Amino acid sequence: MPNNAQNSHNSSDVADLSSVCRRDSDLEAPAHLLSAHGTGYPLVLAYHHLSEGIPQYRYDLSTADFENHLQMFAAVASGGLVTSAHPVVTFDDGYECNHSLALPLLEEHNVKGTFFLIVGRIERHPKSMTWRHVNELVSLGHEVGAHSWSHPFLTQCTEAQLRKELLYAKDTLEDELGTAVTSLSVPHGRFNNRVLDACAEYGYRNIYTSDFWCDVRVRSGITIAGRLMVHSKMRSDSIRRLLTMTRLRLHCESGRYRIKRFLRRAIGDQLYHHLWIQVSGWTGSSTDIGVEESR
Repeated sequence: MPNNAQNSHNSSDVADLSSVCRRDSDLEAPAHLLSAHGTGYPLVLAYHHLSEGIPQYRYDLSTADFENHLQMFAAVASGGLVTSAHPVVTFDDGYECNHSLALPLLEEHNVKGTFFLIVGRIERHPKSMTWRHVNELVSLGHEVGAHSWSHPFLTQCTEAQLRKELLYAKDTLEDELGTAVTSLSVPHGRFNNRVLDACAEYGYRNIYTSDFWCDVRVRSGITIAGRLMVHSKMRSDSIRRLLTMTRLRLHCESGRYRIKRFLRRAIGDQLYHHLWIQVSGWTGSSTDIGVEESR
């Protein structure tokens, strides 16, 4: 990253999701975030990697736990489980296991998901999906969105870099899949007003981040939704508890995230990123697929 890019986008320019949301008014959420029954708010869950055995790091989940989650989500969809919220399933990074392990289970339980891909790593990284895999997701009714081209901190990108990370990634997906791509998961959960304006210019309509505690909002024609990062020890009873909470109760439990947000602001993105790698159990490279530390 050139020094002038880093200096021109300092911490005062970076707005986390909650500060953006406070400036916006509530508008109607798009259909993909609404309950099939017309009631309840969306609880958007972000999965990353699945393993058939023992999970190897914090955001690696066993297939057994994932299937338990899906069984519960199917019960919500059928009306067999009454909840205050309805689950929305997303995956980040584009791991091959999303196709080989997650997709069969999603199809078995009739749950559709959104897969956010690091586009520059499709077929170029040994742990990533291929275009054949991605096309199969779309053919089965799942949504595919962008997770940027190379997973940088978008707030530190120059205008030219933003164009590649956002527009080139979007155009590549659309050319390969033959379908519109309007959703983006922002890498590391970070964005600011400049990034949001670029997203609007390049045709994104839905942005997902890692701030679980922000209500769904619309700004400049873009829907912004926070997500719950699913970790290796998150059993179905934990998610059930969240699904059955009232929105007021949910907001009362946001203290831990607010502490983490304060820490990120105090020490900066890069140092926080390195600290996350140390405590999460991650053993790969910091550029291996998409390491997401803002949880």
